[in-house]
Amino acid sequence: AAAAVVVVAVVVVAAAFQEHRQRALVAEEDGDAKSWIATARKTNETVLSEMIERLPMAVLLREVPSLRSSLSSKHLESVDDVANSNNSNAAEGSTNEADKDAAAEMPMTAEELWDATEKLIKIDRSSSLAWEGVALTAALMAFELRKGCRELREAVKTAKLEPDKPEASTAGVSEAQTLNQLIKDTQEFAEEVWYRALTRKQSKQLCSLVEGALREAEEVVRKQHAEQWRCVAQLLWTFREAAPFVLMSSLLSGVLGAFSAMRLHYQAAVINVAKEAALASQSSSKSQQGKHSRSASIAEAVMAMVVSE
Repeated sequence: AAAAVVVVAVVVVAAAFQEHRQRALVAEEDGDAKSWIATARKTNETVLSEMIERLPMAVLLREVPSLRSSLSSKHLESVDDVANSNNSNAAEGSTNEADKDAAAEMPMTAEELWDATEKLIKIDRSSSLAWEGVALTAALMAFELRKGCRELREAVKTAKLEPDKPEASTAGVSEAQTLNQLIKDTQEFAEEVWYRALTRKQSKQLCSLVEGALREAEEVVRKQHAEQWRCVAQLLWTFREAAPFVLMSSLLSGVLGAFSAMRLHYQAAVINVAKEAALASQSSSKSQQGKHSRSASIAEAVMAMVVSE
C-alpha cells in the first residue's frame, strides 16, 4: 500500500511538473509574440509619423477643408502657426495661394502613404495615428485627382488652341489614362476604408474626404470620352461622301486577302503531302493505302490551287 501511494504521488508530481513546463513555454511564446508586435508597432508608427510630418498640411487643408476634424491637435497647431505667419506676410507676396497649391509637389504619393498606414492598421487597428494616416491618404488622393483633372483640361485646351500640331490629335489621351487609374485606385481605397473602419460613422467621414474630388474626376473623364466620340462623328460626317468607296475598298481588300491566304494554305498542303509520301512506311499493305490517300490528297490540293488561281 505504501509503495502504491508513493507511485501515485510520483505520477501526480510528474504531471504537475509537465503542465507547469508547458505553461512556461506558452507564456514564453506569448511574450515573444507580444514583444514582436510591440516592436513592429513602434517601427510602423515611427515611419508613418515621419511621412506625415513631411506633408504640406496647409495645402491639404485648403484642398479638403473637412480634413481638419480628422487631424490631431499637434498637426493643427503647426498648420495654424504657418497660417498666421502667411497672414502677417500676405502683403509682401503677389502669388495667389490657389496657383501655389496647383503647382505644389507632394513629397510622396497617396499609394506610398496608404501602404505605411495599412501596415500599422494590420497590427493595431485602434491606433489614432493610423486613422489619421487614412484621413491624410484620402486628402492626398483628392489632391492627386484634382491635379489630374487640371492636367487633362490643360492638355485639351492646348490642343484646341494649336490644332495644327501633330500631337493635337492625341491630346489628353495619356492624361485621361492616368486619371482613370487614379479613379480606380481611389475607389479601391474607399472600399478598404469602408470595411476596415471601426464604426459606420467613421467610414462615412473618411470616405467623404475624397468623394467630391472623385465625382469631379469621373465627370471630367466622361466629358473627355464624349468629346472624343464627337470628334469621331465629326470626322465621319466630313468624309461622308467618300465613306461608300472606303467601305467598298475595305471589302475588296478583305476578299483579295482571303484568296491570297487560300493559295498559301494549299501550297502548304502540297508540301505536307510530299513530306508524308517521303516518310511513308514501305510495307505492302500500308503502301497501297498510302498511294490511294496520297493521290487523292494531291489531286484535291492541285485542284484547289487551280481554283484559287
